[in-house]
Amino acid sequence: MPKKKKSARSGYPYKILPFSGDHSKIGKPPPIFVNEYFLIEALLRSEKVMEVYEQGGEHALITKFREYGVVGHNPLHGSHHALLSKPELDKEWGEKIAQLGYVDMCLGILDLGILATLPPNVNIHHRNLMLCGPKDGLADCLAYLRCDNPRFICLRIDTRHPVETIIKSLRPLLQERHKLLPDNLVGFYDRLQKTPFRKSKAWLEYLQCYDLFQSGKTTEATGKQVYNGNDNESDRANLAIRRVKFLIKYAEAVASEQEQENKKRIKKPKKNRTLWPPHNIP
Repeated sequence: MPKKKKSARSGYPYKILPFSGDHSKIGKPPPIFVNEYFLIEALLRSEKVMEVYEQGGEHALITKFREYGVVGHNPLHGSHHALLSKPELDKEWGEKIAQLGYVDMCLGILDLGILATLPPNVNIHHRNLMLCGPKDGLADCLAYLRCDNPRFICLRIDTRHPVETIIKSLRPLLQERHKLLPDNLVGFYDRLQKTPFRKSKAWLEYLQCYDLFQSGKTTEATGKQVYNGNDNESDRANLAIRRVKFLIKYAEAVASEQEQENKKRIKKPKKNRTLWPPHNIP
């Protein structure tokens, strides 16, 4: 018997936790954190992600997010909610990711000596976060060393020399390598430093509207519940739903491209890359 097609408004196969922080105390976290939060939230509402969960459960969902480039989070447990809070120094987390060779995750700095000796698929757990190591760390190291992509540079540094002397010698080399990067790759990192989600509280309300609508409520009922007492409740709900739909579709495109790139050990720059977040949200 053919599988019954899922209704367009049948809710979700898992519970999406509402934002667990204090809405009135959302500060000004780095744009890269805000962008990551709303990427995860958009993907949680993706039909593709729901299908993966229905076929393989929570572990399959986490694996799919990892393939999409979202690492270190368990979205169903709301681990990403902390991204909208003021970042705090977590020394214990830093020590744990160092076990996977990460010197700095945000900057992509790796200790290849550690990476080469890791057992396959080692997992690091910290509170409600999980980070998975490579399938073959030694092969990844060789791929980095042989790669001609100007994005990466592999060095051996003699640490017996003074720290400032080493940094002074590295600066001209890094500056020259940075000049070799294609404009689209530089633009990608520039985009990470900006965010279209400038009013996080408003976007959290958009997501709430979308979830209520997906649960079967009318736009009128949705608007009344979210924007009760405000003018044009239905119009505001319609706008919210439309924006979240666009966001989900865009997030799926970005995730799909990232998934294809992750099949290669080293990602090479290419033109017309689909970048997150979108510049213009209707």
